[in-house]
Amino acid sequence: MTRAGSLTGSDAAAAGGSTKTAWCVRLPADGLYFDVLDARAVGGAPRAARRPSGTQLGLVFENSLPVPIESVHAVFHRMGDGLFLACAADRALLDSLPSGTLAATPDALPDFVAQQHKGRLPRASEINLLVGEYAPAPVKERRRRRTVLAVAATALVAAALSLGMQRRIDAADRAADAAEPIEAAVLDGVLGPAPPTVPNIQRRMALVAERRRLERTRVAGGATDLPDASEHLAAALAAWPEQPDVRIDSLSANDAAVTIRGNAAEPAQAQALAERLSGVDGFTVDQPQFSSARGRIAFTVKLKRDKGGAEGMSP
Repeated sequence: MTRAGSLTGSDAAAAGGSTKTAWCVRLPADGLYFDVLDARAVGGAPRAARRPSGTQLGLVFENSLPVPIESVHAVFHRMGDGLFLACAADRALLDSLPSGTLAATPDALPDFVAQQHKGRLPRASEINLLVGEYAPAPVKERRRRRTVLAVAATALVAAALSLGMQRRIDAADRAADAAEPIEAAVLDGVLGPAPPTVPNIQRRMALVAERRRLERTRVAGGATDLPDASEHLAAALAAWPEQPDVRIDSLSANDAAVTIRGNAAEPAQAQALAERLSGVDGFTVDQPQFSSARGRIAFTVKLKRDKGGAEGMSP
């Protein structure tokens, strides 16, 4: 690295002091400190080398300063390819600037910098030392106002969005309240009237359950006519014996069989029932099934339709 000599604030005063133009003060370059820093000297993660902080660059700049880094105020200008132009002034020099000064720039760049890095350097007027802690009060106030305005604008946008969302929620609630009696009337027509304490959502669930139950009863491809089993049931009842102590629990019939479940005082009574039903034309009686239940004999008698008869029967 190269250093712009061991110049101090007193050297700058001896060189003729500063040049004032309205709100901008141009400082003699020989009273400032310059160097070209390589960000790769920062070390650490690659990201730190690509975007080093002012503190990191200050630590690198300190190696080429003839005075402690704490006694100067430095700014850094990116030049490209990881290079930064460092410019610093004694704090005492900046503290002595007239009140109301808004910018302090070098009046020129040192020759060693201009010769080695021609084409990459900023203009001297682009390097303003009155930034950060030395930023003028009007500049700080303008930034503060901009921050306040940005925060206020963000708050207004958030409030507008919140208000819009609340209005949509209120509109949806009103629509739901208006639909409540209409929905109740539809449910009354389908499920019948319900007590006022039963909410519509519970009745909707009941309606959905009923619809699913009806869907399960449908046959794929459409409903079909079920065979008429009344003739089979009538034939079984016609052959029924007179046995007062035989009780029937259930009697079911379809196009293929008639199933009788009941109970009797003795197995012989159930056996007699099976023998009497075996005389029904077109049916064959399976072997009766017996079991003991509560001091009686439970039985199941099944009459199966003969294959020949089943084939000749029309559905």
